[in-house]
Amino acid sequence: MYPYNNYLYFYTNLYFSPIFICKYSIEESLNYGEKVLTNSFLIVEVKKIREKIINGQNLSTAFDNSIFPSKLGSFIKVGEKTGDINRIFSSLSDYYLKESDNRIDRFMAMIEPGFTLIMGAALFSLILLFVFPLLTSMGAIG
Repeated sequence: MYPYNNYLYFYTNLYFSPIFICKYSIEESLNYGEKVLTNSFLIVEVKKIREKIINGQNLSTAFDNSIFPSKLGSFIKVGEKTGDINRIFSSLSDYYLKESDNRIDRFMAMIEPGFTLIMGAALFSLILLFVFPLLTSMGAIG
């Protein structure tokens, strides 16, 4: 799973969290969620989830059979049993944001030495191209 996916999940959960506070039906909440999302792939997936719910599936079951990770469906199932889905979506948003930040930090820590080597090689090349010929021509004069 790439950090980009975690950001998609984070924003999806972030959009759904306040919608579920308003006590709309799940179908209405997902309909409003579709309007807020900007990623066309996620919009299609949310439409599929909404159709599954209209056909009688639970929210957790609909999320289980989608692109979203199974962990999301498990958390939603807990929210359905406790009656506090909003808190679950809020917790999931926090989780995915932290997970994305951790993955990006690890990725940056891995590529930072490579950038240092590239900058060192570029600096060494500049020295060889400009300073070394200048010094050799000055040595030939003197």
